[in-house]
Amino acid sequence: MMKELGRGMGIRFSGDAQTRVYDLTGGHPFFARQLCSFMAEQYRDRPLQIDQEMVEAMVERYLDVRSGDFQEIVERLDRDFPDELAICIFLAEAGGQLPVDTIRGLLGDGLIGTIKHLTGYQIVAVDRSNIFICIDLLNRWLQKRYVGKGGHALS
Repeated sequence: MMKELGRGMGIRFSGDAQTRVYDLTGGHPFFARQLCSFMAEQYRDRPLQIDQEMVEAMVERYLDVRSGDFQEIVERLDRDFPDELAICIFLAEAGGQLPVDTIRGLLGDGLIGTIKHLTGYQIVAVDRSNIFICIDLLNRWLQKRYVGKGGHALS
């Protein structure tokens, strides 16, 4: 997607830049496109070769300027799925990931279904040993907005 859309705009992404965008967005097409569009707006010279350093240089500004998408996710979770939001904030407080056993110990088996719900929305993922927020931009946004602000969700 990045290669095809970028080519039409006179933009090429290095392999490292593509990997970084994937890591930041968890491979989610909507967020990948939003981030790439933002970079295209910021870097106006064409032809343009975007590298990993250029991507990283835009992250904080992107989170400040384009926070509406993340705000919408949080508002919907808060309104309709408060346990899911609490888990996301809890993970963000821990840096974005925790061992699965820690989650089980802290949350109990009753919230395992909540975690499955978040994995269905591709917000979190679980591997053999960890549960983690798979959209790093969302993790960073949550850290900026909630962590250390007295908003601990699982108190």
